Amino acid sequence: MNEDFISQYKQLWKKIFKDNDEFIESYFSNFLNTDSFFYFSENNIIKSALLSCNYRWNFEGDILKFAYLSGILTEERSRGKGLASELIKHTLKNICLNGFNLCGLIAADDSLVKYYAKLGFIKCKEKDDKIFRTEYANTIHIKDYSIQQLNKIPDSIFNNRYLQFNNNSVLHDKNTLNLYNNDYYKIFIAEKQGRIETFLIVTLENNETNILYSYFENTETRNAILSWLVDKYNRNVRTVGTRNRMLRIINAEHILQLYASKHQKKTIFIRITDDIIENNNKTFYIKDGRIQSQNDNTDAIIMSIDELTDKLFFEGQMFLMLDR
Repeated sequence: MNEDFISQYKQLWKKIFKDNDEFIESYFSNFLNTDSFFYFSENNIIKSALLSCNYRWNFEGDILKFAYLSGILTEERSRGKGLASELIKHTLKNICLNGFNLCGLIAADDSLVKYYAKLGFIKCKEKDDKIFRTEYANTIHIKDYSIQQLNKIPDSIFNNRYLQFNNNSVLHDKNTLNLYNNDYYKIFIAEKQGRIETFLIVTLENNETNILYSYFENTETRNAILSWLVDKYNRNVRTVGTRNRMLRIINAEHILQLYASKHQKKTIFIRITDDIIENNNKTFYIKDGRIQSQNDNTDAIIMSIDELTDKLFFEGQMFLMLDR
Protein backbone atom coordinates (compact mmCIF):
# COMPACT_ATOMS: atom_id res chain seq x y z
CA MET A 1 0.00 0.00 0.00
CA ASN A 2 1.13 3.54 -0.77
CA GLU A 3 1.70 5.13 2.65
CA ASP A 4 1.55 8.64 1.21
CA PHE A 5 -1.91 7.97 -0.29
CA ILE A 6 -3.10 6.53 3.03
CA SER A 7 -1.85 9.65 4.82
CA GLN A 8 -3.64 11.88 2.31
CA TYR A 9 -6.84 9.88 2.75
CA LYS A 10 -6.68 10.24 6.54
CA GLN A 11 -6.26 14.01 6.22
CA LEU A 12 -9.23 14.25 3.85
CA TRP A 13 -11.28 12.02 6.20
CA LYS A 14 -10.49 14.33 9.12
CA LYS A 15 -11.34 17.47 7.14
CA ILE A 16 -14.60 16.18 5.67
CA PHE A 17 -16.01 13.97 8.45
CA LYS A 18 -14.56 15.95 11.41
CA ASP A 19 -13.35 12.83 13.23
CA ASN A 20 -10.38 13.16 15.57
CA ASP A 21 -6.96 11.61 14.96
CA GLU A 22 -7.43 8.93 17.63
CA PHE A 23 -10.63 7.63 16.05
CA ILE A 24 -9.19 7.71 12.53
CA GLU A 25 -6.06 5.81 13.55
CA SER A 26 -8.12 3.21 15.40
CA TYR A 27 -10.56 2.81 12.51
CA PHE A 28 -7.80 2.37 9.95
CA SER A 29 -5.96 -0.03 12.26
CA ASN A 30 -9.08 -2.21 12.36
CA PHE A 31 -10.17 -2.10 8.72
CA LEU A 32 -7.31 -1.01 6.44
CA ASN A 33 -5.63 -3.75 4.39
CA THR A 34 -4.43 -4.29 0.83
CA ASP A 35 -7.93 -5.33 -0.30
CA SER A 36 -9.94 -2.62 1.47
CA PHE A 37 -8.47 0.70 0.24
CA PHE A 38 -9.86 1.97 -3.07
CA TYR A 39 -8.95 5.32 -4.59
CA PHE A 40 -8.48 7.45 -7.69
CA SER A 41 -5.43 9.68 -7.87
CA GLU A 42 -3.97 12.22 -10.23
CA ASN A 43 -0.36 13.43 -10.17
CA ASN A 44 0.12 11.49 -6.91
CA ILE A 45 -2.79 13.35 -5.27
CA ILE A 46 -5.81 11.45 -3.91
CA LYS A 47 -8.98 12.66 -5.65
CA SER A 48 -11.55 10.16 -4.39
CA ALA A 49 -11.32 7.26 -1.94
CA LEU A 50 -13.22 4.78 0.25
CA LEU A 51 -12.71 1.81 2.55
CA SER A 52 -14.42 -1.53 1.95
CA CYS A 53 -14.66 -3.07 5.43
CA ASN A 54 -14.91 -6.83 5.86
CA TYR A 55 -18.00 -7.98 7.80
CA ARG A 56 -20.29 -11.01 7.81
CA TRP A 57 -24.06 -11.18 7.24
CA ASN A 58 -26.59 -13.66 8.57
CA PHE A 59 -29.02 -14.56 5.78
CA GLU A 60 -31.58 -16.93 7.26
CA GLY A 61 -28.85 -18.94 8.96
CA ASP A 62 -26.27 -18.85 6.16
CA ILE A 63 -23.24 -16.59 6.59
CA LEU A 64 -22.43 -14.24 3.71
CA LYS A 65 -19.30 -12.21 3.05
CA PHE A 66 -20.49 -8.63 3.52
CA ALA A 67 -18.58 -5.52 2.43
CA TYR A 68 -19.40 -2.26 4.21
CA LEU A 69 -18.35 0.84 2.25
CA SER A 70 -17.29 3.68 4.54
CA GLY A 71 -15.42 6.96 4.30
CA ILE A 72 -16.62 7.61 0.74
CA LEU A 73 -15.21 11.01 -0.18
CA THR A 74 -13.98 13.23 -2.98
CA GLU A 75 -11.47 16.02 -2.64
CA GLU A 76 -13.31 19.35 -2.79
CA ARG A 77 -11.90 20.66 -6.11
CA SER A 78 -12.60 17.33 -7.82
CA ARG A 79 -16.31 17.11 -7.02
CA GLY A 80 -19.04 17.10 -9.63
CA LYS A 81 -17.01 14.96 -12.05
CA GLY A 82 -18.53 11.59 -11.19
CA LEU A 83 -15.37 10.30 -9.51
CA ALA A 84 -17.10 8.83 -6.44
CA SER A 85 -19.70 6.94 -8.48
CA GLU A 86 -17.00 5.52 -10.77
CA LEU A 87 -14.95 4.54 -7.74
CA ILE A 88 -17.94 2.74 -6.20
CA LYS A 89 -18.55 0.89 -9.48
CA HIS A 90 -14.90 -0.16 -9.56
CA THR A 91 -15.13 -1.30 -5.93
CA LEU A 92 -18.31 -3.33 -6.54
CA LYS A 93 -16.68 -5.19 -9.42
CA ASN A 94 -13.56 -5.83 -7.34
CA ILE A 95 -15.33 -7.16 -4.25
CA CYS A 96 -17.41 -9.43 -6.49
CA LEU A 97 -14.17 -11.00 -7.75
CA ASN A 98 -13.03 -11.35 -4.12
CA GLY A 99 -16.03 -13.48 -3.19
CA PHE A 100 -18.31 -10.99 -1.46
CA ASN A 101 -22.04 -11.64 -1.72
CA LEU A 102 -23.56 -8.46 -0.32
CA CYS A 103 -22.54 -4.83 0.07
CA GLY A 104 -23.85 -2.05 2.29
CA LEU A 105 -23.36 1.60 3.16
CA ILE A 106 -25.06 4.35 5.12
CA ALA A 107 -26.10 7.49 3.25
CA ALA A 108 -24.95 10.52 5.23
CA ASP A 109 -28.17 12.38 4.44
CA ASP A 110 -31.43 11.90 2.54
CA SER A 111 -30.09 13.59 -0.60
CA LEU A 112 -27.54 10.79 -1.07
CA VAL A 113 -30.14 8.01 -0.99
CA LYS A 114 -31.13 8.66 -4.62
CA TYR A 115 -27.46 8.94 -5.58
CA TYR A 116 -26.64 5.48 -4.24
CA ALA A 117 -29.90 4.06 -5.62
CA LYS A 118 -28.57 4.75 -9.13
CA LEU A 119 -25.73 2.33 -8.30
CA GLY A 120 -28.14 -0.49 -7.39
CA PHE A 121 -28.47 0.10 -3.63
CA ILE A 122 -31.85 -0.06 -1.91
CA LYS A 123 -32.91 1.68 1.27
CA CYS A 124 -33.72 -0.78 4.04
CA LYS A 125 -36.66 -0.59 6.40
CA GLU A 126 -36.04 2.06 9.03
CA LYS A 127 -36.45 1.88 12.78
CA ASP A 128 -37.58 5.11 14.41
CA ASP A 129 -36.08 6.62 17.53
CA LYS A 130 -38.07 5.93 20.70
CA ILE A 131 -37.97 8.02 23.86
CA PHE A 132 -38.42 6.81 27.45
CA ARG A 133 -39.17 9.98 29.42
CA THR A 134 -38.09 10.90 32.93
CA GLU A 135 -41.63 11.08 34.27
CA TYR A 136 -42.01 7.31 33.79
CA ALA A 137 -38.92 6.38 35.75
CA ASN A 138 -40.47 6.18 39.20
CA THR A 139 -43.31 3.94 38.05
CA ILE A 140 -40.97 0.98 37.44
CA HIS A 141 -38.58 -0.45 40.00
CA ILE A 142 -35.37 -2.39 39.59
CA LYS A 143 -35.32 -5.67 41.46
CA ASP A 144 -33.22 -8.78 41.30
CA TYR A 145 -30.86 -7.21 38.72
CA SER A 146 -27.12 -6.77 39.07
CA ILE A 147 -26.09 -3.91 36.75
CA GLN A 148 -22.48 -3.30 35.78
CA GLN A 149 -20.77 -0.64 33.70
CA LEU A 150 -17.80 -2.12 31.84
CA ASN A 151 -14.80 -0.58 30.10
CA LYS A 152 -14.95 -3.09 27.22
CA ILE A 153 -17.42 -5.42 25.59
CA PRO A 154 -17.14 -8.79 27.40
CA ASP A 155 -16.24 -11.91 25.44
CA SER A 156 -19.52 -13.55 26.44
CA ILE A 157 -21.41 -11.03 24.29
CA PHE A 158 -19.94 -12.29 21.03
CA ASN A 159 -22.58 -14.81 20.10
CA ASN A 160 -25.76 -14.65 18.07
CA ARG A 161 -28.02 -14.27 21.09
CA TYR A 162 -26.77 -10.85 22.10
CA LEU A 163 -25.56 -9.38 18.79
CA GLN A 164 -28.24 -10.19 16.26
CA PHE A 165 -31.45 -8.37 15.43
CA ASN A 166 -32.91 -11.10 13.25
CA ASN A 167 -32.03 -13.66 10.59
CA ASN A 168 -31.24 -10.89 8.10
CA SER A 169 -28.57 -8.76 9.75
CA VAL A 170 -24.92 -7.87 10.01
CA LEU A 171 -22.81 -10.03 12.34
CA HIS A 172 -20.15 -8.53 14.58
CA ASP A 173 -16.99 -9.90 16.11
CA LYS A 174 -14.33 -8.45 18.41
CA ASN A 175 -12.60 -6.71 15.52
CA THR A 176 -15.64 -4.87 14.19
CA LEU A 177 -16.69 -3.72 17.66
CA ASN A 178 -13.24 -2.89 19.01
CA LEU A 179 -13.74 0.86 18.56
CA TYR A 180 -16.64 0.88 21.01
CA ASN A 181 -14.19 0.08 23.82
CA ASN A 182 -13.41 3.68 24.79
CA ASP A 183 -14.61 6.36 27.19
CA TYR A 184 -17.05 7.95 24.73
CA TYR A 185 -19.26 4.86 24.75
CA LYS A 186 -20.70 3.42 27.96
CA ILE A 187 -21.22 -0.33 28.09
CA PHE A 188 -23.70 -1.92 30.51
CA ILE A 189 -24.81 -5.45 31.25
CA ALA A 190 -27.58 -6.47 33.64
CA GLU A 191 -27.62 -9.94 35.16
CA LYS A 192 -30.42 -11.78 36.90
CA GLN A 193 -29.55 -14.93 38.80
CA GLY A 194 -26.17 -15.01 37.06
CA ARG A 195 -27.62 -14.76 33.55
CA ILE A 196 -27.06 -11.73 31.29
CA GLU A 197 -30.48 -10.31 30.45
CA THR A 198 -29.43 -6.92 29.08
CA PHE A 199 -26.54 -5.62 27.00
CA LEU A 200 -26.35 -1.90 26.15
CA ILE A 201 -24.04 0.49 24.34
CA VAL A 202 -24.87 4.07 25.31
CA THR A 203 -23.71 7.65 24.69
CA LEU A 204 -24.50 10.81 26.64
CA GLU A 205 -25.13 13.75 24.33
CA ASN A 206 -27.71 16.43 23.53
CA ASN A 207 -28.98 16.18 27.14
CA GLU A 208 -30.21 12.66 26.50
CA THR A 209 -29.02 9.13 27.14
CA ASN A 210 -28.78 7.58 23.67
CA ILE A 211 -28.92 3.79 23.36
CA LEU A 212 -27.05 2.81 20.19
CA TYR A 213 -27.63 -0.89 20.70
CA SER A 214 -29.68 -2.90 23.16
CA TYR A 215 -30.45 -6.51 23.88
CA PHE A 216 -33.27 -7.16 26.35
CA GLU A 217 -34.33 -10.64 27.40
CA ASN A 218 -37.97 -9.57 27.69
CA THR A 219 -40.27 -6.56 28.12
CA GLU A 220 -40.01 -6.63 31.93
CA THR A 221 -36.23 -6.42 31.73
CA ARG A 222 -36.41 -3.66 29.12
CA ASN A 223 -38.69 -1.47 31.20
CA ALA A 224 -36.66 -2.01 34.37
CA ILE A 225 -33.32 -1.14 32.78
CA LEU A 226 -34.65 1.89 30.90
CA SER A 227 -36.11 3.16 34.16
CA TRP A 228 -32.74 2.63 35.87
CA LEU A 229 -30.98 4.62 33.13
CA VAL A 230 -33.41 7.51 33.50
CA ASP A 231 -32.76 7.58 37.25
CA LYS A 232 -28.99 7.25 36.89
CA TYR A 233 -28.51 10.21 34.54
CA ASN A 234 -31.74 12.15 35.26
CA ARG A 235 -32.51 12.63 31.60
CA ASN A 236 -34.68 11.10 28.90
CA VAL A 237 -33.48 7.86 27.32
CA ARG A 238 -33.60 7.62 23.53
CA THR A 239 -33.25 4.30 21.71
CA VAL A 240 -31.58 5.38 18.47
CA GLY A 241 -33.24 4.15 15.31
CA THR A 242 -31.67 3.29 11.96
CA ARG A 243 -31.80 5.65 8.99
CA ASN A 244 -30.54 5.52 5.42
CA ARG A 245 -29.09 2.01 5.65
CA MET A 246 -28.61 0.77 2.09
CA LEU A 247 -27.79 -2.68 0.68
CA ARG A 248 -26.88 -4.15 -2.70
CA ILE A 249 -26.52 -7.75 -3.85
CA ILE A 250 -23.06 -8.46 -5.29
CA ASN A 251 -23.40 -12.13 -6.27
CA ALA A 252 -26.97 -12.76 -7.42
CA GLU A 253 -26.47 -16.43 -8.29
CA HIS A 254 -25.13 -17.33 -4.84
CA ILE A 255 -27.92 -15.43 -3.09
CA LEU A 256 -30.57 -17.11 -5.24
CA GLN A 257 -29.04 -20.54 -4.56
CA LEU A 258 -29.45 -19.94 -0.84
CA TYR A 259 -32.97 -18.61 -1.35
CA ALA A 260 -33.94 -21.69 -3.40
CA SER A 261 -32.60 -24.08 -0.76
CA LYS A 262 -34.79 -22.45 1.89
CA HIS A 263 -37.95 -22.14 -0.24
CA GLN A 264 -38.15 -25.51 -1.93
CA LYS A 265 -41.79 -25.14 -2.89
CA LYS A 266 -41.07 -22.02 -4.94
CA THR A 267 -40.91 -22.19 -8.73
CA ILE A 268 -39.45 -19.05 -10.33
CA PHE A 269 -38.17 -18.24 -13.81
CA ILE A 270 -36.22 -14.99 -13.51
CA ARG A 271 -33.78 -12.85 -15.50
CA ILE A 272 -31.54 -10.55 -13.45
CA THR A 273 -30.24 -7.29 -14.91
CA ASP A 274 -27.28 -5.38 -13.47
CA ASP A 275 -25.69 -2.36 -15.14
CA ILE A 276 -22.46 -2.66 -13.12
CA ILE A 277 -21.61 -6.29 -12.32
CA GLU A 278 -21.77 -8.12 -15.64
CA ASN A 279 -21.78 -11.61 -14.12
CA ASN A 280 -25.17 -10.94 -12.50
CA ASN A 281 -26.87 -10.65 -15.91
CA LYS A 282 -28.23 -14.18 -16.09
CA THR A 283 -31.48 -16.08 -16.34
CA PHE A 284 -32.30 -18.63 -13.64
CA TYR A 285 -34.88 -21.37 -13.23
CA ILE A 286 -35.63 -22.12 -9.58
CA LYS A 287 -37.57 -25.27 -8.64
CA ASP A 288 -37.51 -27.92 -5.90
CA GLY A 289 -34.82 -26.10 -3.97
CA ARG A 290 -32.42 -25.98 -6.91
CA ILE A 291 -31.28 -23.29 -9.32
CA GLN A 292 -30.22 -23.66 -12.95
CA SER A 293 -28.77 -21.06 -15.29
CA GLN A 294 -30.78 -20.84 -18.55
CA ASN A 295 -29.83 -19.54 -22.00
CA ASP A 296 -33.42 -19.05 -23.12
CA ASN A 297 -34.99 -16.16 -21.22
CA THR A 298 -38.36 -16.23 -23.01
CA ASP A 299 -41.19 -15.73 -20.49
CA ALA A 300 -38.73 -15.06 -17.65
CA ILE A 301 -39.64 -12.41 -15.12
CA ILE A 302 -37.21 -9.51 -15.54
CA MET A 303 -35.89 -8.17 -12.24
CA SER A 304 -33.17 -5.54 -11.77
CA ILE A 305 -30.49 -6.09 -9.14
CA ASP A 306 -32.00 -3.41 -6.90
CA GLU A 307 -35.46 -5.02 -7.17
CA LEU A 308 -33.97 -8.38 -6.18
CA THR A 309 -32.13 -6.77 -3.26
CA ASP A 310 -35.33 -5.06 -2.14
CA LYS A 311 -37.23 -8.35 -2.33
CA LEU A 312 -34.74 -10.26 -0.16
CA PHE A 313 -33.04 -7.63 2.00
CA PHE A 314 -35.51 -4.80 2.67
CA GLU A 315 -35.83 -6.03 6.26
CA GLY A 316 -32.04 -6.29 6.62
CA GLN A 317 -30.49 -4.61 9.66
CA MET A 318 -27.13 -2.86 9.93
CA PHE A 319 -26.35 -1.73 13.46
CA LEU A 320 -23.25 -0.59 15.37
CA MET A 321 -21.53 0.59 12.20
CA LEU A 322 -19.74 3.45 14.01
CA ASP A 323 -21.97 6.03 12.30
CA ARG A 324 -22.99 7.46 15.69
